[in-house]
Amino acid sequence: MMNDFPAQLVMFNELLESNDCANEPALQQMAMTAALTGDPHFQQMFAERAMLVKAANMFDPYDFTNPSEAELGLLLDPWMQIILGRVLHTSNALTISLDDFLKHFLLLGRTGSGKTNFLYSLICQLAARGVAVWAFDRKQDFRHLHRVSNSIYVLPLAKSFPINPFAVPPGVDPLQWLQIIIQIFCKWFGLLDGSSSLLLVILHGLYEQRGIFEGSQNYPSMEDLFDACAGHSVRPGGREAHFKDSVLNRLRAILTTNGDIFDCTVGYSLLDLADKTVVFETAGLSENLFQFITSVLIRWLMEYRMASQERGGGPKNVIIADEGRGLFSGYSNDLIGVTPMAELLATVREFGIGMIISDQSAYLDNGVFANSYTKIAMSMGSGEDLRRIKKTFSLDEDQLAYFHRLQTGQAIVRHPRFANPFVIEILKFPLE
Repeated sequence: MMNDFPAQLVMFNELLESNDCANEPALQQMAMTAALTGDPHFQQMFAERAMLVKAANMFDPYDFTNPSEAELGLLLDPWMQIILGRVLHTSNALTISLDDFLKHFLLLGRTGSGKTNFLYSLICQLAARGVAVWAFDRKQDFRHLHRVSNSIYVLPLAKSFPINPFAVPPGVDPLQWLQIIIQIFCKWFGLLDGSSSLLLVILHGLYEQRGIFEGSQNYPSMEDLFDACAGHSVRPGGREAHFKDSVLNRLRAILTTNGDIFDCTVGYSLLDLADKTVVFETAGLSENLFQFITSVLIRWLMEYRMASQERGGGPKNVIIADEGRGLFSGYSNDLIGVTPMAELLATVREFGIGMIISDQSAYLDNGVFANSYTKIAMSMGSGEDLRRIKKTFSLDEDQLAYFHRLQTGQAIVRHPRFANPFVIEILKFPLE
């Protein structure tokens, strides 16, 4: 009988193909056993099982081609892998390498699809492998992770996080930082080039007065900037007077609503947080202020890593931007143009920083889709979102229709390591 094994196996595999269940690991194992033993009763049971699977697939068709075990097994070092979930209809785990996070990660899914649970798993796995995660949380979803590990810090930005955006990162040229901060401020608060030039003149003067260019850390605060701007002499009714009024209006609004945050010379030591996993809660901040502070923190980290010459060696930090539209909106804005965060996507990875961008909608900046290596889409409802996902994930019409059958915790994956998209069930994170 053993001499007939190859022919028998070919026959059983053809049976699997004809019943549209060639990617079922359990049936593949049964085919191997049936061919090896030659047991007619087992062979009959195998044939019946294959037909049952085909019948089930007719009522709930699975329109994806799952990766082979050989494709899934390309990563050999478990310590360098992050588990995303289990490939649907198989017992195979899907893992990606830590280095994949440097090429950025896009996660889409509507409320209730399982996105937050998935992010819990990613945060804890990355932190356990020595990667410092900075998660920016708009809805206070991640504060519970402190119960999992007291090495995960939760900092409410609107309440107890003093920050001075004009404090220069270690090793960074003060003039360079000054220009970066002014650009971020003007973009998020919709100020024109004239206001930018005015801010540069005033802040440069404050830096000179306080000896910042000579190494002093007596940085001006936001209120110092307001006072200096208010006292800056301009010709009444001229263009510069208009720019001055625009800047003062923005600064006055910030100091009125969240002045306590900026009432400091140096602020919270970001250097102490650079290698820690931190949840930054942004609830209580206006949209513009959330965008400004988040951009400042991420840019601070990038400039610090750059000044430290920390290139190569895998990811040092992973930034999680939940509700990512706030930072990576796909809506055009003539004043903002390309958002300060979208500009960073192509450069931060050189310095050991990767990004996970998560949102309920696919209407994000084109740079997010172009620069994200791993793309995950959970259940989505909007037709516009699905049309964009179809193009990005290279889905056919049947695969696109499968979105309506995705259960909570299931997701479609697109990753360059695999020729085709496929579906996974994400890990359920045991938070309780």
